Amino acid sequence: GAGEGYEIIQNQIGQSGACTSAHNVITVTFQADVSLVWEGDVNPSIPSTLVTLTGLQPTLTSGSTVRLADLSEAFSGVTMLSKDLGTWDAAMSVDNSVAAGIAAGDWVRVDDEVVLVESVAGGGCNRSHVVHAGCWNDLAVRRQEKGTPPATHSAGAMVYKVVVGTLMDEQPLSDGGLGIVNNLGVVNLDTLADWSGPSNAFDDRYLRLNEEVMKVSSIHDEKGTVRGTVDDRHVTLDANASSSDGFYNNMDVAIVSGAGAGVRAKVFSYVGSTREATLYEPWKVRPVAGESSYEVKAVRVVRGQRNTGGVATVFQPNIGLVHRRNSTVWFTNTSFTWLRQISSSFAGHAWDQALGRVSLTLMSNTLGSHVKSFAMAVRNFGAPQTPRSVTINGDSAIIAMSTDAAFAAAWPIVLPLLTCLPGTRMAPGDVVCGACAVGQYTEGCGGLHCSDCPPREFTSVGGQTLCADCTPGYFCLGASDRRACPPGTYSEARATHCANCTPGYSCLGAAGRVRCLAGTYQALERQTACLDCPAGNFSDLPGASHCKTCQAGTSSPPKSTGCQGCSPGTYAKSAGMSACADCEASLYQPEGSATACLDCPLNRGARVIM
Repeated sequence: GAGEGYEIIQNQIGQSGACTSAHNVITVTFQADVSLVWEGDVNPSIPSTLVTLTGLQPTLTSGSTVRLADLSEAFSGVTMLSKDLGTWDAAMSVDNSVAAGIAAGDWVRVDDEVVLVESVAGGGCNRSHVVHAGCWNDLAVRRQEKGTPPATHSAGAMVYKVVVGTLMDEQPLSDGGLGIVNNLGVVNLDTLADWSGPSNAFDDRYLRLNEEVMKVSSIHDEKGTVRGTVDDRHVTLDANASSSDGFYNNMDVAIVSGAGAGVRAKVFSYVGSTREATLYEPWKVRPVAGESSYEVKAVRVVRGQRNTGGVATVFQPNIGLVHRRNSTVWFTNTSFTWLRQISSSFAGHAWDQALGRVSLTLMSNTLGSHVKSFAMAVRNFGAPQTPRSVTINGDSAIIAMSTDAAFAAAWPIVLPLLTCLPGTRMAPGDVVCGACAVGQYTEGCGGLHCSDCPPREFTSVGGQTLCADCTPGYFCLGASDRRACPPGTYSEARATHCANCTPGYSCLGAAGRVRCLAGTYQALERQTACLDCPAGNFSDLPGASHCKTCQAGTSSPPKSTGCQGCSPGTYAKSAGMSACADCEASLYQPEGSATACLDCPLNRGARVIM
């Protein structure tokens, strides 16, 4: 009832610490059960509903506007800009276009600008209330569509898919311009793609053209080829055209190919039996029968709905407004509910910085009670903030926080705004930030999920902001801790697998690959220890895969790094001797490194006979 207030959210908006410089945006979504029913030619006995949200964190400048999204205009979920969008930027980043149902070829509304989405890249996020680096879709876009002016848009601005067209009527206006006068019951558009009529008698469809609301009676999207008689003021339509007299009155026949392509003319009268249309004005370029193709894209409407038209009279109860050619035409997808922010020129309305309050006007055409959904964005500009309670007060409306079970089931509880610190994440369905698991990390603020460490990198403990390079003796497959190489294998830094230990080395797994010392060797692969060179052999350098044999005249004990020559009086007659042997009796060796001993000379003299 009037003046009823309901606390809908109490959350921490913003967070102290390293993430306060991030864009923190929360979507406040609320519903109103509005039981007012009226038509455009009847003044409602009760004024349109005034909805006030109070308790919002007062971070906006006094007099600022707060952008609002009427979800009855949205043909999809609502997302928001995750980065500021410049006037001429051709790339737009949004929180999650996939979850919002936005794809290439769609028109989306950003504030009051219509943008055509040409392509979508990136995985996006799963929840629109968290905006952070690396968690968005990048959209290639074409700006200034459907006659909307270029503009700059701030991160946090609402983005949602719309069905929208451009007014193509060219009636002369009193000021010399072209457009549509206030009593014409047909609107001619450039496109009717994705448009449809009422789904049933209880679910009317509406157009919004500037500040005027129009009720849709019928939609006409036809193609054909010009036939029969064609002169300056007449044209014969295709055989598939309507057989009803007056059916195309005030509709435009637009030539799309052949002679006269690009010109259009408005039908003054139509004879169904002959398919002949008489025009208001002569053709600028006359089409040719059998050659020129045409289209009719028109919507029959009831003008001036929701008291948005001119002053009604008994003779003309549905007076609209005058609109210029190329104006944007919005098409709503449910029973029309109009959410409009009251101008800041009215005292106490729009954004009130001191009270943290924004007031909205809500107008509805419903049969009985009908829950309508709306959304708005509250942006934190980086400073730590205290918990706030947001209260909705409805004047002549019931806000959907009552005890009614149907409301409770439909109520979209607003999730807490909590920007997770680096090294943590808030997964869908969670309400607190949790540390990244081992083998994962988050580098920026506000993560919805942790990223896996790539192959060759690891983390050994949770809550990390970066992954480390895999260390020698370990291998790293990514998304996990490092793993020790098994005995008999080894790895260098940043390895994804372990290699067999090579000859000349021993490998104890995590201890790495160790080169055999001088005096030792290893001839086989996958070994965990080096062997001592046997006696009579040696290795003089580290990393030996085999031992060298001592030459004759030398010898060596086990684990030698070289051979020693036999000392005088000893000898080694062959290679590979472990020790030199002493010369036997009656033998001697005055030199070292000998391979044999010498016979001692005879101790006798010599005498010469004459």
